[in-house]
Amino acid sequence: MKNGTVSRRCACRNPDTGKPYGAQCPKAPSSRHGIWYVTQELVPRQDNSRRHFHRGGFTTAADAKEELSKVIALMAIPEKDDPTGQLAISDLLEACAAAKEPLPDYDETLRRFKTGQVLNSKMTVAEWLDRWLAGRKRLRVTGLKRYECDARVHLKPHIKATGRAALNVAIAQQVMSPFNPFEHVELLPGTKPKALIWTEDRIARWQETGVKPSPVMVWTPEPTATFLDFVAHDRLYMLWRIIAFRGTRRGEACGVRWEDYSAAQRSLAIATQLVQDGWEVLEGAPKTSSGVRLLSLDKGTFDGLEDHKIRQENEHAAWGDAWQNTGRIFTNEDGSILHPGKVSDLFDRIVEAAGLPPIRLHDLRHGAATIMLFGKIDPKIVAETLGHSDTRITRDVYQSVLDDLNREAAEKVAELVPHTRRPLAAVPDGTTPQAAVPQMRPLTRPTKTPSEAKTA
Repeated sequence: MKNGTVSRRCACRNPDTGKPYGAQCPKAPSSRHGIWYVTQELVPRQDNSRRHFHRGGFTTAADAKEELSKVIALMAIPEKDDPTGQLAISDLLEACAAAKEPLPDYDETLRRFKTGQVLNSKMTVAEWLDRWLAGRKRLRVTGLKRYECDARVHLKPHIKATGRAALNVAIAQQVMSPFNPFEHVELLPGTKPKALIWTEDRIARWQETGVKPSPVMVWTPEPTATFLDFVAHDRLYMLWRIIAFRGTRRGEACGVRWEDYSAAQRSLAIATQLVQDGWEVLEGAPKTSSGVRLLSLDKGTFDGLEDHKIRQENEHAAWGDAWQNTGRIFTNEDGSILHPGKVSDLFDRIVEAAGLPPIRLHDLRHGAATIMLFGKIDPKIVAETLGHSDTRITRDVYQSVLDDLNREAAEKVAELVPHTRRPLAAVPDGTTPQAAVPQMRPLTRPTKTPSEAKTA
């Protein structure tokens, strides 16, 4: 295809005839007179209709020629035997001329062309995030809301400095460049706070300063028993007990239904949970596929659930027609569902009233896992009870707590033997202790080296 042309037009008219001078304008010798235009023929459209890249407004011939050279360079990106590529570049140039936009950058266009990306895409990262979120069909409501909040609050206002999973998906789908600058930025590792056990020293320090050693704290069996004794006559006692003994999540305990309970098998199925969307409560599936599980119940928990069922039936009778039949095991007095947020607030108040070192409601679940692991329960059974997909998750989460418990156990073993090591008192010459303790015969240094002895 032939290269384009550069031409000039002016608005000067012949004063005698009133007609434009055109090429005969007396001022034509000046290169700065008039307006310069660029015209370049493009590849015909798919319907074979002809088209041109046409642009004006240049004040000098040099400016117009520079623009034309850019157009020619862009058209040379595809090979001559690549009609699809030539058509794509011509579409790009036609759209650019129609929108009166600057020519696209050559290097960026070449990169997009070689990676098979859309050449005239104007999609921003913010727009891609919206499209990415709309395609996350399998996300739970709370997860979707969290991603939406991250994008709206943290990503879009600072999009030049922040990268998320959506960028990786866009790169994989070749909507964005395969070069990811965020891979070359060093960030501090995002580590979760370690779970720590409430030892006597930590309790004493907390009582002095009021500061928790870690956001995630775990009770030993003793304070757990104190808590359960304190709430023994609370109408939600069995909810606290199930979390403390079986390690259910808050939403799972609030959402469990009577149809999930089997008196014959003495078991409780975890098949649903109540989650918060803002302050609104929604029902959803457990956190992961491993969260759907069957929990065996000890006799005390089984008997307690039977008593709880009688209590709920009495509340039903007392409320009459105003009773809300939600089918939940744990409800408000009128049968309505428990709000997970209010349950957490109630737990905090109970812990404070009991005078116990503070933990979160979720830490009661951690305590159940810790007690099971310290009791030498098979980690696989512990992971299945908690709804973890892998025993490694269980070990990683609770390893620091187990270390604390093992140290505490070592101290208790040492305390069983009432022994105090006394300092060794030396005799006046400072060579031997006063007590005649049998000693191993000291080794004597040979007078000759092995090589010397062999020579001798």
